[in-house]
Amino acid sequence: MTTRKLLVFAIALIFSFNLFGQDQKSVRFGMLVTPQIDWLRSGTPKDYLHDGVNGKFGFGLSLEFRLTDVVHFMTGIGGTFAGGGETYIAGTTPLGYYMDNSLNPVKISDLNNQLNSDAKNSLGVGNGIASDPYWNNHTPYRLLSRVYKTTYVTIPLALKMMTKPIGPLKYFGVFGGNIEILASATATDQLTNAYTGQALTQSGVDVKNDCNLFKASLNVGAGAEYTLSGTTALTFGINYLRAFTSMTSSPSDYLIKGNANSTDPKTSLAPGNNTGGFNGLSHSLYGDGIALTVGVLF
Repeated sequence: MTTRKLLVFAIALIFSFNLFGQDQKSVRFGMLVTPQIDWLRSGTPKDYLHDGVNGKFGFGLSLEFRLTDVVHFMTGIGGTFAGGGETYIAGTTPLGYYMDNSLNPVKISDLNNQLNSDAKNSLGVGNGIASDPYWNNHTPYRLLSRVYKTTYVTIPLALKMMTKPIGPLKYFGVFGGNIEILASATATDQLTNAYTGQALTQSGVDVKNDCNLFKASLNVGAGAEYTLSGTTALTFGINYLRAFTSMTSSPSDYLIKGNANSTDPKTSLAPGNNTGGFNGLSHSLYGDGIALTVGVLF
């Protein structure tokens, strides 16, 4: 789902809930923006480190159902632009992926099919490179770091516990979770040619196939509402988001964990040392963040 389609869908829902809410005072709706900072948390194995924080943002429609005077059930729909960086520790078993001569990443399954074809045709191996011309047109690159950029359709499911009015203000706490559906995922990679050591920056790498479609996270926060008139109020708050589920799928369709017998990428990632098949990286990666919430409720 593109950003434009998501925005149009959210606006259409606002008008539909507006009509519904006019006769249902127990229902509130609003529009929110959520500037946030994100970072990645490495799961297992612990060979990789998150690389700083990234500033992102989100937007959406908020929908609240009053359960009691002080407890609301909060949901809605929105778009979240998230991300973060990860570095891959030098000196360990090299991590990387193959690209063709047009710098298009190659699936591990395609590489393994070629290895099987070489074995069936009894092609020899010299200097760590199979004699099949295929390997002259496909080059391994060691991955040094990666910055993810993701877009999610986000559905919050939380309880909002509010104080009674203190002048024009009401204070609240939020406890619940977010369900997120992946719309797109790209990456910017810092690479070196495994054979020559030449550095390369690859932007806009499509990594959606290496990410899970769904993500769930804890959502806790606090904030306040400033009443403008009737049920119309400005809302502002801060939320901590901690993922329960991995952002990345495992094993990877593209990222190769090299041959563990060598820390030299030229040797470790060469087909001659992986004749039994390249192994996709098995690694969990969690996206966390802190979000500010600013909006109007009606």
